[in-house]
Order: sequence, then structure tokens, then C-alpha cells
Amino acid sequence: MPENVTVDELKFVAAVAGATGAVVAAVIAGVFALIGNWMNKRSEERKHLLDLCSKMATENLMRDLETAKATNAKTGKSVPVAPIDAYFIHMLTLIKAVRSSGSQQKMIEEWQRTHSTTRAAVEQAIQEDAERKK
Repeated sequence: MPENVTVDELKFVAAVAGATGAVVAAVIAGVFALIGNWMNKRSEERKHLLDLCSKMATENLMRDLETAKATNAKTGKSVPVAPIDAYFIHMLTLIKAVRSSGSQQKMIEEWQRTHSTTRAAVEQAIQEDAERKK
């Protein structure tokens, strides 16, 4: 033991080291808890988004099926309806565009891309329907 260090000073250093260790451990545990909470929140938001997309896509598909049936009953012509994945993609991209923090111009561009994607899916459904009837 060095001559100029007292027992009380050593006890103080030991106490400070213990307290510092406890504080560091608490900070590390807190950081990991925050990261875990953030990941859970993000996961819940994604789940909610997918549930919302699924419900909206199903509602839109059902509405279009009813419209197609009514048109078929009135005119006797078959009206093709896009598959549900087209509705789901459409709703998912629209919700993402609305939730984005970008400019209004970017939102409009995203909606235009969504419209193009949906239109392509509908055209594909029309072609498949026509080929099935041949």
C-alpha cells in the first residue's frame, strides 16, 4: 500500500467505483430496453399497417365484385375483376405514400406509380379472363 493513501481514501475509491459500475450497468440496460421497445413498437405499426391494408383491399374487392355482378346482370357481359393482390398492393402503396414525410410532389408521384401498378394488374386480369373464356 502506498504511504500517502489512507484506508478511508481507498474505501471512498471502492465505493465510487461500485457506484459508477452500477450507473453504467443501468445505462446499458436502459439503452437495450429502449431499443427493444422501439423494435416492438415498429413491429406493431407494421402489423397494424398490414391489417389495415388487408381490410381495405378486401372491402374494395367485395365492392368491385358486387359492381361486376350487377353490371353482368344488367348487360349480360362479364366484367373482369382484378385479383386481391392488386388491391392489396394498391392499398399498401397508398398508405405508405400518405404516411411518408416527403413533399406533396413525392406523394403525387407515389400515387401515380400506384395507379400504374394497379392498372397493370387489372389489365392482366382482363387478359387472363379473356383467355379463360376462349
